[in-house]
Amino acid sequence: MYQVRLFILTLLIHSGTAWAIDQERLDQCFECHGHQGVSQRSEVPTIAGLSEKTLSQALHAYRQGQRKIEADPHQRLANSDKRIKVFAQYFAQQAFIPALQSADAERAEHGQLLHLDYCEKCHRNGGQEDHLGSGILAGQQLAYLRRSLNAFFSGERQIPEKKSKRLEALLEEQDREAFEDLLHFYAAQGAQ
Repeated sequence: MYQVRLFILTLLIHSGTAWAIDQERLDQCFECHGHQGVSQRSEVPTIAGLSEKTLSQALHAYRQGQRKIEADPHQRLANSDKRIKVFAQYFAQQAFIPALQSADAERAEHGQLLHLDYCEKCHRNGGQEDHLGSGILAGQQLAYLRRSLNAFFSGERQIPEKKSKRLEALLEEQDREAFEDLLHFYAAQGAQ
């Protein structure tokens, strides 16, 4: 709690505004995304440590109806540009902690090769860097990674043009199981 208050005070001092994190809304974030944004739920991403750009883009997409989930507190959170900025700054300053989970080592080994061929340009350092709003893939929950990939394939979530070209190339050149190998590579980076 002390860290949250200190962060709010720091924001107020540096921004010269009275806009602060609403603790009730922050607690709503923690309900799904875990304390400080480190998810303990298999289908919910860790948002701690993502870049401010990634977090802002996601919240703006929720605000515009481009991204949806079943229970959507994001709509309430994303109803103001200032609020989006404050929450994005807050979670960007938290430490990303990979999920402790099991992953198939053989699949992960093949997935690493696929990552280097198809994904490394945007998802740098094995998916551990949030480069230019690409998000952190390494260490995210395996079920969340599957759900996200399926959302791209189903059209539920828009694919940026650069990413769609890489996914199309992967689909054309590899079988569907290759995606599972790729996901095991990302999951293995937090494996027990």
